Amino acid sequence: MKIFELKSTVRERFGKGAARALRRRGMIPAILYGPKTQPVPLSVSPFDLEKAFKESGTKRVVFNIVIENGNKENRTAIVKDIQTDIFNREFLHVDFYEISLQEKIQVDVPVVAVGEPKGFEKDGTLEIVRKELKVSSLPLDLPDFI
Repeated sequence: MKIFELKSTVRERFGKGAARALRRRGMIPAILYGPKTQPVPLSVSPFDLEKAFKESGTKRVVFNIVIENGNKENRTAIVKDIQTDIFNREFLHVDFYEISLQEKIQVDVPVVAVGEPKGFEKDGTLEIVRKELKVSSLPLDLPDFI
C-alpha cells in the first residue's frame, strides 16, 4: 500500500457556519484524532483527497498529513469516516484516525467474488453472506480486497 501526502491547515473557526464558509472556498472540513493525540481540526483540499482515492482505487488509504500552522508537522493517518452529500456526492467532512506504521490496525476489507460458481450451470444462485471481513495487519500490508 502506498502512502499519499495530503496538505492541510489548522482550522481556527468551528461550527456549522464556519464549515459552510470553508466549503464555499473549496475546502473540506476535517478532524484528525487518535488514541494518543488530541483532536486537531483541519481543512483539506477535495482535489487532493479525490486524487488519492482514484489512484489507490479504494478509500482505505494511508495518508501522510502535512499540517501547516506556522511550522510544518507530519502525521500518519487513515480515513475513519467520510460524510458526502447524497445528491452531488461532494465531500462534506472527513475524519482521519492517526496511526503508527509499526502497530497493527484492524479494518474492514471488502470480499470480492471472483469467477463463476459451479452451481450456476444448474440454475443456482450466489448468496454473499459477508461483504466485508475484519482484518488485523500493519497499515502498509493491508489488502485492498479478499
